[in-house]
Amino acid sequence: MAQRPKTMLYQERQRKGWTQSQLAQKLNSLEEEGEAYGAATADMIRKWEKGIHTPSPFYRRRLCRLFNCTADQLGFALPEEMQTMGVPSTAPLPPRENIVAAKKSKRSWSDTMQQTFSLLQVNEQSDTTVEMLRTLLASMPEETAASGAVPLSRRQLLEIGIAALLIHLAQLDKQCLSLAERETLSRVLSESIKHQWKNLFSSENTLIVAFGQVTLTLIHQAHTLIHPLALPYLYAGAHSLIGIGLHFQKRDKDALQAFHHSYIASLATGNAWYVVQSLICQADSYHALGEYTTAIQAIEEALRIVTSSTDENEQMTRAKAHLFTCWADNAMMLHDDQTTQAKLEVARKYLDPIQPDEEFDQAAWLLIAGKHALHSGNYLTAKEHFEQALLALPKQWFLRRAMTSIGLAMAYARLGQKHASLTIAKESIPLLKQTNAPLTNQWFTNYLQQDLLATFHTDDEIQGFVVEECQQLSQQAHLFHRHS
Repeated sequence: MAQRPKTMLYQERQRKGWTQSQLAQKLNSLEEEGEAYGAATADMIRKWEKGIHTPSPFYRRRLCRLFNCTADQLGFALPEEMQTMGVPSTAPLPPRENIVAAKKSKRSWSDTMQQTFSLLQVNEQSDTTVEMLRTLLASMPEETAASGAVPLSRRQLLEIGIAALLIHLAQLDKQCLSLAERETLSRVLSESIKHQWKNLFSSENTLIVAFGQVTLTLIHQAHTLIHPLALPYLYAGAHSLIGIGLHFQKRDKDALQAFHHSYIASLATGNAWYVVQSLICQADSYHALGEYTTAIQAIEEALRIVTSSTDENEQMTRAKAHLFTCWADNAMMLHDDQTTQAKLEVARKYLDPIQPDEEFDQAAWLLIAGKHALHSGNYLTAKEHFEQALLALPKQWFLRRAMTSIGLAMAYARLGQKHASLTIAKESIPLLKQTNAPLTNQWFTNYLQQDLLATFHTDDEIQGFVVEECQQLSQQAHLFHRHS
């Protein structure tokens, strides 16, 4: 059995006869390219040896120099670290000095970005990236508080601006970037993708696609600067993000192309979870295109990978529940009620240990179960499923709340409960405006015309509401297409 990382580091320290405090002092006495990082402490050493934390790349290099061995010999192999590059994760990476300094600066956030643009715009090669960043900057809200708080979307823009600057410096002189700066570049790109995934359900749809495209452009430009083991993870994350944004723009042929790129990159990672996620995304687009049998084939391929994987963790359990629920959704569209019900029941068995998550959770299962109940004419059951899902969804997940609210409004309309349906519809409108996703806007339009108006066609209040909202959605769609 291979030794645990904490045992290897502990043994190396014991061979030298050093205490944890002495090792910390020796790490701090090393000088490396004049970098100013926080001082190592005995407590940090203790956590590294127990496996509670993993040394950052900066400290891994110092440990390797101090013990004259490789990171692998100390138990801190690079491939394991790269497995989380670009993954939507709740575990934040360590903050970088340049981001912290920018936040603490007395200059406004916009001034910081404009200075970044000025540094970038030195030759024609960077013009495209600069214009993309300027466009994103123009779409961000103005500074709203004297406290200097930076919203997540603007933090993302600042991160990719820093990445662009590092890449541009490398284009001018490939030797000018230190190893630490290259690792910062990889970390910035990875964090940018993670933040975009975490912000997926609370951001405007056009911004999701724009951020993804800028990040992908930067990954292409930084290709030779990033460790080869990290590249496929970054590519897979960026392509999938763009694909999902395009999916909600109802551009599923373009989304499929992005998901196919993600699939190829995922295969290169050797990580089963990544491959499965790319196949789930493909199935979503096939579903939207009405190719339900093809979607099920992608789901079956993903299930074979999940079944053959040796990874038994919450991530894979979540993937299984997600896959069986997707299968049920496609079987429903093929009017195969028996398979739909069977797959929903199988998926529910995997939900017990699963906590709320952006990828898939009980609220996501309830959404599809509610949709199935609507299709089956069980409107009371549908209402109960949608209500339970809304209770479980965080307030800031505007996109998922909008999708679920539309389902609930449909259920109320089909139950003949005009007031309840109209109330939910009105509550959904701010959510739809917040995300401005053509796919959910279309669902809402269908509800207005096929459920609300069809059920209460003689009601003047309903007629006025439907006409007004359809006009606003039409104008919103026109603005979307003009700016996308």
